[in-house]
Amino acid sequence: MDFMGKLVLPPENVAVRKALENLVAIGAIKVEKTGKESLTPLGKHLPNLPVDARIRKLLVWASCFGCLSPALTIAAALSGRSIFKTGPDQQNQANIAMKKIAAPGSETIASGQQSDHLMAVAGCLRWLAKCSKLERRIENGQAIRTGS
Repeated sequence: MDFMGKLVLPPENVAVRKALENLVAIGAIKVEKTGKESLTPLGKHLPNLPVDARIRKLLVWASCFGCLSPALTIAAALSGRSIFKTGPDQQNQANIAMKKIAAPGSETIASGQQSDHLMAVAGCLRWLAKCSKLERRIENGQAIRTGS
């Protein structure tokens, strides 16, 4: 941390300390009893991803556990507004859709759960399934009606 004081515009000490605490908390940096800091294997992978450190950790571990696709959906959901946010005139429909997705027996990843993250994954998977169905209809030469 001493080298930062030599920068043209060094960061505030509080900001550096908070960043270090965050990296220790997520397991990217290990602090020895002597006070020496070192990168963990996770910490060596984190700089390669241009997102928040907590999202990086999510993506690294998801890759290790073979569940990267839903983790990417969750990371995207955490980075923006909810996919279920709509205009006031459509909010009732969005609420009904969320209840159907999370209903026990709905056969989605969010079935019977109380998780916004799993709800986002289930909603995205449902949307992708509808896109695939539409693509198959187009490939089969079926006409698409766009109104009455």
